[in-house]
Amino acid sequence: MWTRLRRARHWSLMVATALAILTATTLFGAISLGQAETDVVINEVELNPNGRDGQRGVEEWIELFNPTDKASDVGKYKLETQAGYETLTQPITAFIATRDGEVLETLTVPANGYLVLHLEGEQWLDNRDEALRLLNSDDVVLDRTPELIDTDNDDRTWQRVPNGQDTDTAIDWRFRTASRGEANR
Repeated sequence: MWTRLRRARHWSLMVATALAILTATTLFGAISLGQAETDVVINEVELNPNGRDGQRGVEEWIELFNPTDKASDVGKYKLETQAGYETLTQPITAFIATRDGEVLETLTVPANGYLVLHLEGEQWLDNRDEALRLLNSDDVVLDRTPELIDTDNDDRTWQRVPNGQDTDTAIDWRFRTASRGEANR
């Protein structure tokens, strides 16, 4: 009888511990990823556009997508790029923001819409082993890409398919013809 009682206590303690760990992981995991703050994702990346890197008119760009029904202000966010051992962080305000070919004054991603960012005349992204992160003003990572590679000077980009899909795995991403500011195909 004492053996059964000890086993029952042992199982109860194990179940309680497992539930506590699961609850803590769920709560703190969501907070550390910043998912409660924004649903904006890096949706498409042009690492290697037509032309020579750094040449005037050759424009690398990053598309943000907002899958929610509410506009999202990203003016205090940052984009961080990491290639190999080098990390470079730029505030979103350093980029030129466009939508439908027009330069924008505000850095808001509309509901169910896009915001395209580029640095004019600068090569900011490497063509190999490039990973990007979207950070909030407190440097919390809100979204990230896997390591990307594009060695062809063409109009193909890395893009989430379908739009905004974010399972935190490389399977979200496809290398396809650019769809800048539009739904990824």
